[in-house]
Amino acid sequence: MFAAERDVMNAEVSIYEARSGEFESADLVIIGEDPFNDEDEEGDPDAKPVRVLSDFAIYDPKHGNEMVPLSSIEEDDGVDRQFEAEGIVFPYYQNDEDEGQEEDDENEDGNSREPKLVKLSAILRYTFDYTETDG
Repeated sequence: MFAAERDVMNAEVSIYEARSGEFESADLVIIGEDPFNDEDEEGDPDAKPVRVLSDFAIYDPKHGNEMVPLSSIEEDDGVDRQFEAEGIVFPYYQNDEDEGQEEDDENEDGNSREPKLVKLSAILRYTFDYTETDG
């Protein structure tokens, strides 16, 4: 994941090496999402899907893919930054009964579907879900 490290103003920075994920777009379908659901529960046709990002890296393509901490999105360090990320994407399930059903999905060849590696661009905000813990 880290291609190289370089010294910038006496501080070491890590450089992200892209993993060739698919670019997120309106046409991107994630296993387990309903591709025909064009609106949210309140009927908003401009609703966007909520997705979970795992095994990810956040970097600044304006500065040679310099890796940046998530907290940098909320800070003004005087540097003109652009935040992008790449990681494994899963659908977010509001109904716990739906979670895990994507594991039963198979593609046309009868093989299990692999998680999708996705590149996100223009990260403007983020949230954490503290309501559940692993294990």
